[in-house]
Amino acid sequence: MSKAFNSNEMAKFWTHEAPTYESQRHGKAAYPMQEIRLSYILDLLGDEPKKHLDVGCGPGYMLIPLIKKGWDVTGTDISDEMLERARKNIEEAGCDVSKAPLSKGSSEDLKFEDNSFDSIVCVGGVEYLKDDTKALSELQRVLKPGGVLVITIRNRLCLFRLWDALKPARSAIKAGLARIGLCGGKAYLDKPFRDGIWFKKHTPFAFNRSLKRHGFSREDQRYFHYYVLPAPLEYALGRVGTRLAVSMERLAKNSISAFLASGCILKATKCMATDRG
Repeated sequence: MSKAFNSNEMAKFWTHEAPTYESQRHGKAAYPMQEIRLSYILDLLGDEPKKHLDVGCGPGYMLIPLIKKGWDVTGTDISDEMLERARKNIEEAGCDVSKAPLSKGSSEDLKFEDNSFDSIVCVGGVEYLKDDTKALSELQRVLKPGGVLVITIRNRLCLFRLWDALKPARSAIKAGLARIGLCGGKAYLDKPFRDGIWFKKHTPFAFNRSLKRHGFSREDQRYFHYYVLPAPLEYALGRVGTRLAVSMERLAKNSISAFLASGCILKATKCMATDRG
């Protein structure tokens, strides 16, 4: 995918992905990145009850522990299918779905009043936008002054994800082979979103500056999802490689992780009006 999706294409992609998203991303045999990331986010949010918004809530896994803590939670996602799965998962977790209103929406156009929430989580969202400006402005608008934003980015500095830079070339090669009957042939060419979804990476330091321009003050951060060999060579190590990579999560607060981890979680607070003046 050589260019960013628009909102309609993004919604179609996540609806297309929803049936396999949970098994692929939450499977216990693979790197338990989702569970590790969730634990970091809950730690950064703290325990004090809040009126909370999850932007891009997906199948609802980040809402469930907060509902169980008694928080006033709201979820929004661009995909109707993801929202249905979130409702199902919340109910199966023994929680009252009526206490967790879910609505369709984009991070670039949040249907909430100004200064509505004490905390916001936006996970796996900004990397799919061509420009962060509108989304960060919207997140700042609906967050209360002094409120907490926890947001994730893909880390451009990760040395072991250089493979991603070859994605356009890989996609072109696959399409060329398919046209001559190889690599799945017509079935590959007709497959929706056959090369996955466009995404971009950020450097944590530059993204911190962007947060500041949008009226936030960075408070903390965690790195997550490590590699012990450059992708895709890590697959050769199998489960041993997974165990080694998971053991590296102890470096989540260490600055060396800026070059080892593929993801970064940033915690920021919305500046008070006097702080911005």
